[in-house]
Amino acid sequence: MHLRATPGDGPDVLLLHQVPASGRLWLPVMRSLAPLPCVAPDMLNLGESDATSRPLSLAEHAGLLWDAVQEARPGPKVVVGHHTGAALAAVMAAEHPGDVAGLGLIGYPAYFDWRTRLSKFERLNPVPGTPDGVADVWRFIARAFADDADPDLVFDAFADRVRAGRVWYEGYAALWNADLAAVLAAARRPGRPTVVIAPDRDPLSEPAGEVAEVLDAPVARIPGGTFVLTEDPAPLAAAVTDLRRNL
Repeated sequence: MHLRATPGDGPDVLLLHQVPASGRLWLPVMRSLAPLPCVAPDMLNLGESDATSRPLSLAEHAGLLWDAVQEARPGPKVVVGHHTGAALAAVMAAEHPGDVAGLGLIGYPAYFDWRTRLSKFERLNPVPGTPDGVADVWRFIARAFADDADPDLVFDAFADRVRAGRVWYEGYAALWNADLAAVLAAARRPGRPTVVIAPDRDPLSEPAGEVAEVLDAPVARIPGGTFVLTEDPAPLAAAVTDLRRNL
């Protein structure tokens, strides 16, 4: 498993990415968080991490990520996840309550109704191995960024999605096969610093209030959209810094 890490004192900030992407999306936030110690792994099957012999469940992904990070950087963690990474963070918070010292969720995928998940499954298709198929990936990624986004960041996101392969959606299948309401409820722990971070143009952050109510946590509203990690890293880093300061 590939990890990106920065040095520092105190509990690591563990940063979990969306799918199909990689931990490099967190690099602008990590720079803004300096000198806090950070770890941003690539999920298995994505980025620079190895592929698996079979699709993994959400719980399996979370367990393997946690074990790899703890082997490399043992100790308590402030776990912050974005989109699918938020669901992984919630699983870790439930499974390791003594070691997850703080929890931050950005755009938790609140797909609690089976009909919603079914409609999303119907859109999961392999990328055609043709120039048109790759062009469709580019158009999808480009639409998700603001018009004035740094082209290098758009290319990075495009490269991550292409690197995920024709069957790019295994992470989504793991996510939508999970009981996301139960995962969220199990992550609640009175006394643990927790925040729901809601970028104002991020569709997955629309139910932030509902997610925060389950966790009994505040909502930190910040500017940003789907790719807030790269487009608006400073306000996000400030919200993460505030979370860690509350330990």
